[in-house]
Amino acid sequence: MDKMNMHTAIKADENYNKLAELFPNAVSESIDINGNVVRTIDKDILMQEINAKVVEGREERYQFIWPGKNQAIQLTNAPTTATLRPYENESVNRNGKDGDFDSDNLYIEGDNLEVLKVLQETYLNKIKMIYIDPPYNTGSDFIYNDDYAQDNEEYLALSSQIDKKGNKLVQNAETNGRFHTDWLNMIYPRIKLARNLLTDDGVIFISIDEGEIENLKKACNDIFNEKNYINTFMWLHGKGKKDSWSRTLQQYVVAYAKNKTALEPWIENKVCDYEFKNPDNDPKGPWFSGSLSFNEERSNPNSDKYYTIKSPSGVEWTRQWMISKEEMDQLIANGDVSFGKAPAYDGVPRSKIRPGATIEVIPNNIIDDCNTTRGAEGYLADLFGSECFSYPKPYELIQKLASFLKLENATVLDFFSGSATTAESIMRLNIDRKTNTKFIMVQLPEDLDEALKTASSFNRPIIQNAIDYLDNKKYPHNLCEIGKERIRLAAKKLKETNPNSNIDFGFRVLKLDSTNMKDVFYTPDQYEPGLFDKLEDNIKEDRSSFDLLFQVMLELGVPLDSKIEMATIDGKKVYTVESDFLIACFDDKVTDSTITEIAKMKPYYFVMRDSSIADDSVAMNFEQIFNTYSPDTKRKVL
Repeated sequence: MDKMNMHTAIKADENYNKLAELFPNAVSESIDINGNVVRTIDKDILMQEINAKVVEGREERYQFIWPGKNQAIQLTNAPTTATLRPYENESVNRNGKDGDFDSDNLYIEGDNLEVLKVLQETYLNKIKMIYIDPPYNTGSDFIYNDDYAQDNEEYLALSSQIDKKGNKLVQNAETNGRFHTDWLNMIYPRIKLARNLLTDDGVIFISIDEGEIENLKKACNDIFNEKNYINTFMWLHGKGKKDSWSRTLQQYVVAYAKNKTALEPWIENKVCDYEFKNPDNDPKGPWFSGSLSFNEERSNPNSDKYYTIKSPSGVEWTRQWMISKEEMDQLIANGDVSFGKAPAYDGVPRSKIRPGATIEVIPNNIIDDCNTTRGAEGYLADLFGSECFSYPKPYELIQKLASFLKLENATVLDFFSGSATTAESIMRLNIDRKTNTKFIMVQLPEDLDEALKTASSFNRPIIQNAIDYLDNKKYPHNLCEIGKERIRLAAKKLKETNPNSNIDFGFRVLKLDSTNMKDVFYTPDQYEPGLFDKLEDNIKEDRSSFDLLFQVMLELGVPLDSKIEMATIDGKKVYTVESDFLIACFDDKVTDSTITEIAKMKPYYFVMRDSSIADDSVAMNFEQIFNTYSPDTKRKVL
């Protein structure tokens, strides 16, 4: 059986291995000044292979650099031993009832940098859309302080909740000499890790204001490559803010693709309000000419909507159309396609759009048809019964952005989830489109009592309202409880107004914590009587079998929304995940009969504790049992 690592991969090692696979003749080994063998890159061979010059030292070149960038990259590549622990009692099932764990949606509490690292294996290339609303760096915002030092305070340090001074969120005042640098050091590693999670045709949307938009775009160009920049959407969010020279009415949403060439063309449904005419005396009345096709540059010859249309004059038009061939033939038969002016009829086929019709258009980058910040605050106040969150994004904005993409059977991630607006937006989108898009919300459990001490005069009553609400519900005073409650309240409202909808109204709660494994590395001065007795079992005493199952799922890349069932075999608790893809048993004194029944189920993976084997006889028979009933099963131990 193979021993599981129980920590995330080292990204730098993965990148080196990729380079070695592409150019094996350019990688080698050498001896450093301490006599250690280290891996090296032969830059001369690499330059020959890629036909490019390697720039070194202070030689001039175009680059985006700031103090701390190298540290930010190192922070991105550093592994973590943290894990996610499931909390069934705080979860909500698909039907919106508390205390069940069958939802496909996830709500994760913890530092988003560590959570993104933990998700790297399981959700690599699996997230279709990411939306985040990070701190704007206005001078009063609190940002993540990632300059922490690990110590032996297991939960707080290993799960990276606080730094050595007890702070995780720090206010980045404009008087700080590292004002922009600290913000970049915070945002860069998170976006870099997030890119790994996107599907090849995935997109990230990032809300920002004018203060950091230039730095954000430069950072995203560095991470995504500027050729994958899509657009900057301007959202007219209300009355705006004013200074002595002008009033700013907009905020921005910057959009980048992981691979822009893989994107389907974006469309938006709108009611046509153009000027209608009747140049050809159409008996159906006036119409407006609308596009039915994409130009040659945007056409995809592999699309099932790529075909040829012949005009009445015999001109052929071959390209990707917006509708199927059957739908096109029906429109032509109904007289709803224009081929240009008579008598030539040799123009590009275009649809005849009638008054009141809904049309598909390429989205504008000015968003003026969504709610405002003030409207979103009012909506949340109605939902909670009092104003409990300041400056939320309206669900209409995120729903609109999500509607540009094809999100059938997709997953949407928000790792600055705040009041969980993205979760409600996806539920509403699922109702409107009859889809089953999943969401993953990630939020640091910010202490509202601590936040109240430093809050502005504007925010203080809002935070107090939130604390009062949580008190009434007997919930802890942290921001995650507001986010989870918002999803519950929104789901209840949506179920009442859409009683026949069959979407997922629930979420599984997971919380970032230190590894489930004991620290088995001790120095001589740490030895104490009874130490080795403690190490007979390498699992921490406060961890359950369910905790172990989720850390195993993370390491093996099994989605955290997978269907999980529990059965008893010869008195031992056995978990089956995704119809026997993974079977795990963490009980003590597991016998031959339990192992035999599990092997007969032919799982792809079987995992157990190293100490679970009942005796030496069972240990000797283990491999033979699996070789007999399921030789292909991958067997692993903790």
